[in-house]
Amino acid sequence: MSETRSAKPIIKLYLLPAWNENQFRACFTRLVNAAKSVAALQVSDPSDLIILFSQDAMVYGAGSEILVEVNLPRHLLIDDGVEQQTANAIYTVMQGMLPDAYIQCKVYQFSTDQGYRASGM
Repeated sequence: MSETRSAKPIIKLYLLPAWNENQFRACFTRLVNAAKSVAALQVSDPSDLIILFSQDAMVYGAGSEILVEVNLPRHLLIDDGVEQQTANAIYTVMQGMLPDAYIQCKVYQFSTDQGYRASGM
């Protein structure tokens, strides 16, 4: 089975502070715009990716350490720079929102060749 566009980039955020709804919406919008800035990700609107905010909203530590994982479908990695461009764009968003936090952003790739299923396939 060949890879299709139904495999979306996934951004997962962990250890965020206990934000209100407006702060989460602002973060969501900024992350979508960051993903759009990396042309290889083929993101034109929010439905082209998945953004997960974990339920571990920090009270103790107040978001002093943030972990971001980005999973990219292998077919979007058109050259060696896509992973670093993605990490830089997402990191910049989070650093802007939480300038005093330690932020770690790691980009992983995944294949849809085996062990994958999505709607529309």
